[in-house]
Amino acid sequence: MHKVDGDSYREESARFVESGKRLPPEINGKLLQTECSLTHPDGLPERSWFKHQIYAPGFYTGYSVKTMPAVREAIERKKWKDADQQIVRLASVLEAYAFAIDAATNELTSARR
Repeated sequence: MHKVDGDSYREESARFVESGKRLPPEINGKLLQTECSLTHPDGLPERSWFKHQIYAPGFYTGYSVKTMPAVREAIERKKWKDADQQIVRLASVLEAYAFAIDAATNELTSARR
């Protein structure tokens, strides 16, 4: 499992600001991609049109938001096999998020030099 290191990004962005250089547009693009990495092409169980894996309207709560909906709802419904599968999917989405943050950090480091 990849370790998310938001501190590295925060520190590198502070160094970049101190350098007085202008932020390259590619960095913003990388940061925009971090949100996209929190989606899965198959969507959520029983509602594939919701792609975001961190938050979505609940399956049986109307428009009230649920965090980590696929995992949470499987646990609430005591569907343990589904919960296990969704935990693995969520972990892969979070790992992609960590890699996206690392990519933005690396771009920032390269642009500062």
